Amino acid sequence: FLSRIRLLLPGATIYFVIGNHEYRIIRYVADTAKALHSLDPFDFDKHFGLTESEISLVCRSNFLAPTRKRKASDVQENWMCLRDVYYVTHGIRCGPGAATKEMQRYGASGTSGHTHTPAMVFGHTAKGWTSWMTTPALANVAAVGRDYQHGPHNWTMGFGTFGISPRGHVDQSLVIVGESDATFAGRTWKIEPKEKRARTKLVSV
Repeated sequence: FLSRIRLLLPGATIYFVIGNHEYRIIRYVADTAKALHSLDPFDFDKHFGLTESEISLVCRSNFLAPTRKRKASDVQENWMCLRDVYYVTHGIRCGPGAATKEMQRYGASGTSGHTHTPAMVFGHTAKGWTSWMTTPALANVAAVGRDYQHGPHNWTMGFGTFGISPRGHVDQSLVIVGESDATFAGRTWKIEPKEKRARTKLVSV
């Protein structure tokens, strides 16, 4: 997935912001087999091919031994700030008020994931008018959601985009990927039959 993004955007600066999902394999080894933790197969950069795809890792926490005890506090520290006005983080908040809580925490505009549910809120802080976006999941939520949620859930598939003007004004929007199409910037992309079959197969497994 990351190599495909690099092929599509050969000259772009790409950041990989660590979230709770990225800790799982490394945390498992740290908790159960510390002697193996330094082996190449468990090297995060090699596992995800970040150097190969020229992608910068954003990890402000202690990633060398992320045991379960350290996980909660470590994830909170993984964020980056663009042009001193926009914060990007995986996020730690859940529930319908996640976007508002993240905006209050950083006191600025920004985006976070974690909830797998899209939302956009607006407010005013010491830095002026702000907005915060919680993004949907890129994964097939119908297939992934059943591993974490029992019964119906409101997880959504999609992503978010944002721009920062020369004066620091933030403009951001959500892109929802539905069952048959997705709309962005006045254009509509149709889901191909091959993709529909792949989704159906994931859900039926």
